[in-house]
Amino acid sequence: MIRCTGCMNMHEDNLQECPHCSYSKNKTIESYYLKPGTELFNGRYTIGNVLGRGGFGITYIAWDFITDKKVSIKEYFPSEFSSRSENSSMLSVFSGSEEECFRKGLISFINEAKKLAKLNSIDGIIKIFDCFEENNTAYIVMEYLEGESLATKLEREHRMSPDDSINMMLPIMKSLINVHNEGIIHRDISPDNIFVCKDGTAKLLDFGAARTALSEQTKSLTVIVKSGYSPEEQYITDGNQGTWTDVYAMSATLFRMISGEKPMEAIKRRTKLVREGREFGGDITKCGVNVNKTIANAIEKALELDEYNRTQTMSDFINELTADKKAMIADTSQKKSFVMVGIIISFVCLVAAIIIFFNRDNNVVSNTLKPISTETTVQTIIMPKLTDITLNEADTILTSLSLKYEIEEYIENEEIEENIILSQSVSQGDKITADTVIKLKVSCKKKDIELINVVGLNTEDAIKQLQDAGLKVNTITILGDKNNHGTISSQSPVAETMVAQGCTVVLYVYDKDKKDVEVSKVPSGSSKPVAGSSAPPVNTYSVAVSHAPSEQTNNGSTNSNINQTTNSPTTQTPVTVVVEATIPPEITENFSYSIDNETKTVTITKYIGDSDDVVIPAYIGGMKVVKIGDEAFMGTRISYGGPTPLRRSCPFWSV
Repeated sequence: MIRCTGCMNMHEDNLQECPHCSYSKNKTIESYYLKPGTELFNGRYTIGNVLGRGGFGITYIAWDFITDKKVSIKEYFPSEFSSRSENSSMLSVFSGSEEECFRKGLISFINEAKKLAKLNSIDGIIKIFDCFEENNTAYIVMEYLEGESLATKLEREHRMSPDDSINMMLPIMKSLINVHNEGIIHRDISPDNIFVCKDGTAKLLDFGAARTALSEQTKSLTVIVKSGYSPEEQYITDGNQGTWTDVYAMSATLFRMISGEKPMEAIKRRTKLVREGREFGGDITKCGVNVNKTIANAIEKALELDEYNRTQTMSDFINELTADKKAMIADTSQKKSFVMVGIIISFVCLVAAIIIFFNRDNNVVSNTLKPISTETTVQTIIMPKLTDITLNEADTILTSLSLKYEIEEYIENEEIEENIILSQSVSQGDKITADTVIKLKVSCKKKDIELINVVGLNTEDAIKQLQDAGLKVNTITILGDKNNHGTISSQSPVAETMVAQGCTVVLYVYDKDKKDVEVSKVPSGSSKPVAGSSAPPVNTYSVAVSHAPSEQTNNGSTNSNINQTTNSPTTQTPVTVVVEATIPPEITENFSYSIDNETKTVTITKYIGDSDDVVIPAYIGGMKVVKIGDEAFMGTRISYGGPTPLRRSCPFWSV
């Protein structure tokens, strides 16, 4: 069985086309895309097909081997300042001012991901799971959504009703209030960047801090402007952008959803205003659709060309859009109050008339009447069933019965949706009075927590702190020395990431006792082939094991069962090969490779072993493995690994 790189589902390996998504193994992809099967972050993620490409990034479907779930991964890739050669994972950044632009955008890309990760509990925006640097660029790991873009939906359905449009966008608009409070402006709201999930909910994608940072350095408006949805200030180099910028774009999106037409471009609207002296393009009622005046006015005000005349905040826009509903609720409540007052007055008058009638002969009313009892009949209520419904639904039911409730406990349950009533203190069918307080137990998901930074701590303290925070811990040892032995080199996910309680954090621990392997080339003139030849025999190399770089043994020593000795002279300078402890067997029995001492690089050229699970180390003798030839794979699972500190560019290859 193999995993389809189009949908990440498993299927028989002899099939040319995936039975789940019809993705073909032979599909041609752009040369600058990461190749399907590329692994990132020490092999945790496997890259699949491209989901989308923008002016400054590429988004891929991917598989997370730790959580065993599909994710989407966005790669920072501004094409104006960088490129990638075919069959390479590393990004090449242009020199000069382009490099400065690239780095500035990279910092913004990472910082914004960290801010958005803190908002994972908010509906309406895509969740951020991780962010890391690799391949001379950065990656954001996000939730994978199944459904379609709003643009695709509108292309098929043409338009939606005003109520359906507003109800779909409300969660996004509410989430943007929180996003704006974090100092983040999206700047690219449009149907293309709104995703409609299979359950009908919508989420906003593709925030643009990096895009904005790039726009300050480039003359290309394609990076920051979307025709019909971008306000006028985005067309100006020093335009006054703020929350009102997103208000304009959201209003333009609603305009498209309700009218079926894309709004007129802001610059064209300004031109018409100057030439003809009147506004064009903001009045949705002129598009031939039935929209009530309140909604039409709210959309028109939010589409004002001048930002200071425009609706300023998303909360104001929500209030203006929903003013009719609030007024209707208030009016209904007021009418009910008037009706109740009228009924009470009528009842009092009727009682008085009856009393006067029966006492008309005595002309004395008060002396012949018995005192009216002040006791009231206690109303009993039959307790309804609340379990298995949402908290909002329970609130509606209890409020209608004038019953009060309190949440006794939130219970974590990953198999049940959030905010479902699990139990109620009064059983269904019991008779209760209106003063009874109902106690409820409600389901919840594991709470997201901000991951602490344990880099530099000793292993025991780091594990304890993470476990005290409700997290699981895995450790991987990497080559260290006596100065850093037992301390944490890096962690995954990175510090300040919002993670769910109970998730696993991987710690990379320095170990001074990590074994190294020394390799030396066979001298020239020897009858044995040199390392890197097409098919060297296993005993081509002289291999010796040491426990640290400072304790390297002489060539030909035999302190390990993987040692193989040749007749190489002891004057030959050894090359240290950092070997992952789980590699079966040693690298020299599985690969041929060449070493370039001038560039300090190593090239793995061919696989000559018979193991079906081999790890190629990240460094050989302190030299970086820069390329692995296609012949190295031979259809087996081979990955490039060896734990490396976070933010070090370290490509991964796999089949």
